Amino acid sequence: MKKLKIEILKNATYLFILLFTLVFTSCSSDDDSSDGAADGDYKITITLNNVESENDMVNIAFSGSNQNLDTSSWSLNGEVQEGQIAFALFADDFSGSTSTYVAESNFELIGISGGVSVLNLNGENITGSIMIEKGGEVVVNEEINLENEENYIEQYNL
Repeated sequence: MKKLKIEILKNATYLFILLFTLVFTSCSSDDDSSDGAADGDYKITITLNNVESENDMVNIAFSGSNQNLDTSSWSLNGEVQEGQIAFALFADDFSGSTSTYVAESNFELIGISGGVSVLNLNGENITGSIMIEKGGEVVVNEEINLENEENYIEQYNL
């Protein structure tokens, strides 16, 4: 009888180990995201059209870090921002041939904080958009349409 109890206990232990292994190796933390992005992955897409650097004011800044306080948190249009936990864009950045910037986190971040401030002083409408994705899901999707002397000011803490 004692031998039978030991065999049942051994089989139950093996079954528990098998189930434990199957559960934790078949799932990952990013399975819920449609594109495989982890919850701490961020992508910020900013487009501004008709910005004149001499007249208009544009101030955009975002920062984010992980628990290790690693630097080089962001890539901007595919270029790693070495040694930086933040990135910033100004009117000069949008007045040339580039009107869209895509910032992507280089590793999972705890969260991000930032702001967008655009002041139209040139008379021509400034149009554009800002989209922020977290873990592959759109959490901010706003259109910008500013007539002369209108402004757009938003703060984000995600």
